[in-house]
Amino acid sequence: MDQVSDYPFFDEYHYKVDEIMKLIKDEPKVQQDIFKYRIEGYSYEEISIKMKMNSNSIRVIYFGIKNELKKQLKEDML
Repeated sequence: MDQVSDYPFFDEYHYKVDEIMKLIKDEPKVQQDIFKYRIEGYSYEEISIKMKMNSNSIRVIYFGIKNELKKQLKEDML
């Protein structure tokens, strides 16, 4: 899967994964990694084990970056 639209979060967008990752390149590495793991299909629990972080923290960080991306993509479409 190299189309971000293959992931439910990006159904309304037609961006490639690498294009989306460029949009978050200025975000802290932790946020980039969490986002990347989620779009690769890892669960919050799996990510928390990989990153040695609380799964609730992973969830909060992911939703924050996801919402920022949605906002940025919508602005780009205007």
